[in-house]
Amino acid sequence: MKTRAKLEVMSIKKISLALTTAVILALVTTPHVNAHTDGFWLGKWPNTPRTLKWNYLGGHKYLGNVWQGAANWNDSISTITLSQVTSGSFHIEVYDATLPNETYWAQAWTDTSPQAASYSYGRIKYNESTMDQTSDFTRTKVATHEFGHIFGLSHVPASYGNNAIMKTGVQAYNDVQYHDWQDFAAKY
Repeated sequence: MKTRAKLEVMSIKKISLALTTAVILALVTTPHVNAHTDGFWLGKWPNTPRTLKWNYLGGHKYLGNVWQGAANWNDSISTITLSQVTSGSFHIEVYDATLPNETYWAQAWTDTSPQAASYSYGRIKYNESTMDQTSDFTRTKVATHEFGHIFGLSHVPASYGNNAIMKTGVQAYNDVQYHDWQDFAAKY
């Protein structure tokens, strides 16, 4: 009986080790974090205070909304400034894509892996197929929201009782809210 119990304990330990190894490998080999699937962001931008330069590549279809989204954050925080550039080096790439089979408005990525915990580059992709169907007000909400992801902020649950730009979906506001500022301040 003792031998069987030892074998069962050894099997449980092997299974636990295999699961732990699989999780670690998945984390180490993840090339970027996508908040729309992972919902949790690990890193942050180093060396604050700093200016993060963003460049809108391509058609500039939502340039006014992106500019206002950056201004919304610049009006709310002081440790990082978002600044548009049209040439030279930049930290954040913004672009449009036509993705008729996708339902999201936009996606944001950073180049970090969980072990690095420090961003050096970010991307925001706007889906023209869905963004074209929204109001100008909502496009600005989306732009502000996506810059929040670039800073490393996660989605706020829809059930959260207070306003937050990091809530998904249409909201009655399109600028940074107190909850977002608190999350940003806790990170930076």
